[in-house]
Amino acid sequence: MKYKKISKYDFSKNLIPESETLLSYSLNQTDIPLFKYENIDQQYPYDIANSTERFIAVVKHLVSIPDSKHLYDILKLNCSKISSLRNQLSSNDISVIIKRVAIYNSNLNKNLRFLTKNKSVLNKSSKYYAQHIKKCNEISRTTYVSTRSIFNQLCTHMNLKTSDYENIISYYYQMNKFEKCIDVISQFETKSINSNSLHLTNKIWAIKLEILSYTTVLFWRLFGNPIYRVSTSKNLNSNYTYPHHTHNFQILMQRYENDKLKYKLPDDLTIVSVLIKGLGKHCDINALNKLIESYWGIKINIDNEFNKVEFLKHFNINKNVPSLLWPNEDILISILLAYAKNGYVSLAIEINNLIIEKYYTSNNNNSHFVKYWETALLSTGLFGEAVEIQLAASLKNVIDKDLDDQKIDESIMNLRYKLFDDVYKMAEISVGSKNITREMINLKIKYSTSDALMNQLPIVYRQTRHIDNNRTRSNYAANINTLYNYVKQCCIELASRGKFLDANTLIDNFVTSETQIKKLKEMLAEMQEIYARERVRRDEEKRRIVDDDNDFELW
Repeated sequence: MKYKKISKYDFSKNLIPESETLLSYSLNQTDIPLFKYENIDQQYPYDIANSTERFIAVVKHLVSIPDSKHLYDILKLNCSKISSLRNQLSSNDISVIIKRVAIYNSNLNKNLRFLTKNKSVLNKSSKYYAQHIKKCNEISRTTYVSTRSIFNQLCTHMNLKTSDYENIISYYYQMNKFEKCIDVISQFETKSINSNSLHLTNKIWAIKLEILSYTTVLFWRLFGNPIYRVSTSKNLNSNYTYPHHTHNFQILMQRYENDKLKYKLPDDLTIVSVLIKGLGKHCDINALNKLIESYWGIKINIDNEFNKVEFLKHFNINKNVPSLLWPNEDILISILLAYAKNGYVSLAIEINNLIIEKYYTSNNNNSHFVKYWETALLSTGLFGEAVEIQLAASLKNVIDKDLDDQKIDESIMNLRYKLFDDVYKMAEISVGSKNITREMINLKIKYSTSDALMNQLPIVYRQTRHIDNNRTRSNYAANINTLYNYVKQCCIELASRGKFLDANTLIDNFVTSETQIKKLKEMLAEMQEIYARERVRRDEEKRRIVDDDNDFELW
């Protein structure tokens, strides 16, 4: 049978500038069979016409071979026939279909997300920029809609197992489709009430807890700022009401504990991570302290004068901590977010340092926890900004009006950035200077003190220029841009002190692009002009004050 043209995706890589070739090439390499049957005269590989019997036979054949692409195609183009598969396939066959469709769709979206993340290789002023991003979004939307239709049909017409629901729920969760995800969980919970074979697993419970308690890290905010760049419109609607019970976090915890006991659910670190974030978000610090002490033997005392963190003397790690509850990077991030949410950034880092020391260094484990340290640096920077705002407001009410405003600003800035520098040193020791990431460097540019920024320039230069970090064109472009921003910030710091010669030397030693050198030197020339005018103004102001004093003495 001949199929009509579905869509045509031609990115015409030969018609665009060289700077845009990488993304175009990558898009053309994205293998999407549905978008390749463009020729009206080309026959689909599996000709099923309008035959339901032929559809069933083809699906059975595709399930038995590793051909996820064609399996997805057949189901998408014949979604209304999926009900005919009931009693025609084994439960294992249905499970295979769900896994393959979910994995195929997820992998496709990972490729598309990679492309949009690296869209910086395109010139934003170019007409091709919007064209590429639009096509990526269109592909993502159409594949999600088709996958959702397939899963809806399977949920409606098939007797699915718990593991099947778990895979479907996980798929929606990974796609950030939280309303659809919680809707499927609700349907599953309704079916499980009257079933002996269905019950919520740890994986489903973890997702349910995160969504209903609004503790998903993607939407987490610290000191009024989001820590990830994700649209909050993707979160669960605040007016949503779960059909089976309220969203109260204590009730959620209790219902999970009941299920854990009833179905003998094993210990689960993901659940513990969610509980930590939930307690922090709902400001139950006492319960949070007790949880960390009971699981990992770290006692935390918080009072108005000082905070104390210590490892319990008689706590036997190997005896008291099962392997399933061994703290990992997600636990460190959850502890950080939970305490930082309540203003205890330093305390959170101290707790996590003790966990790393006791559970990893002592066991010769070389885990570096890069993601944790990136989050710790961001949290520290945001905390510093919040402290600066509060301190500046307080100082306005108590400081002598004749005090030098510039000196006040400098003292605030030093206080704001000192903690960040200390945490950055910890991160550097933990991951090693050779493993400092681009995200860490970007945070250093924004939050570090001037001295620490300039002292680290040679290390940053080696890291961003190292061949191992520049094996792809997109990485090379991003690293060069990061180095440029780092040198630029160093130049601004030096120029603010009038050290323009030193700033020019930095540019000559650490920037290789002629275009970037020109831009930086033009910036310095403008700053030097402003600096000179300001200096003349201050000198004239001083002379005026001296003259006024001399005139007064004449009287």
